[in-house]
Amino acid sequence: MSPVHSVDVSGVPTSGHGPKSPLWWGTIGFMIVEGTSLALCGATYIYLSRNFEAWPPPSIPEPSLLVPTITVALMLISCITGIFIDRYSKQKDRDALLGALVVCAVIKTVAIATRIYEFDSLNVAWYDTAYGSAAWFTLVFHTTLLAAELVEGIVFAVIFWMGPVHDDHYEDADEITFYSWFLFLAWLPLYFLIYFSPRWF
Repeated sequence: MSPVHSVDVSGVPTSGHGPKSPLWWGTIGFMIVEGTSLALCGATYIYLSRNFEAWPPPSIPEPSLLVPTITVALMLISCITGIFIDRYSKQKDRDALLGALVVCAVIKTVAIATRIYEFDSLNVAWYDTAYGSAAWFTLVFHTTLLAAELVEGIVFAVIFWMGPVHDDHYEDADEITFYSWFLFLAWLPLYFLIYFSPRWF
């Protein structure tokens, strides 16, 4: 009978950040799925535009730039705020992390509010033309991702406010920054596609 060997794993950490965390890999999976969906939105927009001599159609004005650009700027600011979330979560500074989560949630709330007004900036209803449907659907889908991220951030803020807080909560909060950058960077090409391509092509 073979001898049984045992290994002392008491020193192995029960939580970690980045690739050491199962949640990190789960977030990567979400990014792949959602990134593919956003890419399909962009591909649909381009495909439909090839079927028209003018895009948008001549009766529809070009989309406005002010509000959409404000939304993009707010998303970037929330990502920069997320740097502090990442730092404080690694330091396990509960109070500082709570403050950063609250500030980030406020910025994202304002970003979603401007996104609502952004639909008016398209200067077309979703049911008017294929152009309107493609642009609206892309905005709606990305907005649902922003809203889900906001809810997640609020939940973590409540956890760090009311407790109890465990080590894996710091690890989980750290992923908010990672995902925020994904939503921002994934939106940039769609932002230029929807708001600038009608001016350039």
